[in-house]
Amino acid sequence: MKSSLSLWILLSIGLAACGDSSGSGGAAGGGGASQGGAPATGGESSTGGTPSTGGAGEGGQGTGGATGEASVTMTVDPTTVAAGDDITATVTVTNFVLEAPGGANQDGHGHYHIYLDGASGGQYLIADQEPTTTFTIPANTAPGAHTLRVSVSDNSHVPLSPPVEDIVDITVE
Repeated sequence: MKSSLSLWILLSIGLAACGDSSGSGGAAGGGGASQGGAPATGGESSTGGTPSTGGAGEGGQGTGGATGEASVTMTVDPTTVAAGDDITATVTVTNFVLEAPGGANQDGHGHYHIYLDGASGGQYLIADQEPTTTFTIPANTAPGAHTLRVSVSDNSHVPLSPPVEDIVDITVE
């Protein structure tokens, strides 16, 4: 009886440790903790949106294995551009898997849209899943200060809720 109780206590402690959702630990290797439906495909947990071994890696594609909310950052080059010219954006996501638009919806998977100024819905400049993309600033864009907004969406083009976005300032000549 004493050994059965000891075994039960050890199993309870082990299960409690595996079920810890604080995000401070996580399993390494073939599993990894995952929230939000993103698959755990190997790696450790991370906190605060910082990619870890199994989180968002090279190229900005999340591969699961990280805990926390999805996040996105964008940089553009150049930041001053003529109307009608191309601009290159580098988009990095964490705790989210980028994939081509139009597939079946799956939690933690989707793509992003890039909008000029206050545009929304289907008025995006580009929908993409690649970490680096090039697109054209519309030729009729007035000279002056503008914003580019990247918004993460599910595979049916619906923005995540709450919104996962980043805004970058640009100047059109």
